[in-house]
Amino acid sequence: YTNMLFRHEDPQGFAVIEKCFEYLEGRLGAPDMLVDLRCSAPEQLRRIRNRNRDHERDVDIHYIESLQQEIDLLLKHAVVQGVPVLTIDTEEVYF
Repeated sequence: YTNMLFRHEDPQGFAVIEKCFEYLEGRLGAPDMLVDLRCSAPEQLRRIRNRNRDHERDVDIHYIESLQQEIDLLLKHAVVQGVPVLTIDTEEVYF
């Protein structure tokens, strides 16, 4: 979410968040694995609408698709860095 919300609109805020992540990774190390809970954008939107939360009312399909693209880039970067990614299709396995 950070990339989408801060990178272009608030570069200074983005830099602060990046520093926090760098600090945490320095203290805790890189993750052993990332878990990608995958779900289609239409299904995600349906679930959001069913939750009926005030702060999610403006979420639309375009936002969800853009967010998924950002997540995909982060996952590709993680794989290049040697971090394994476990993808779970949450439309098949619903938690």
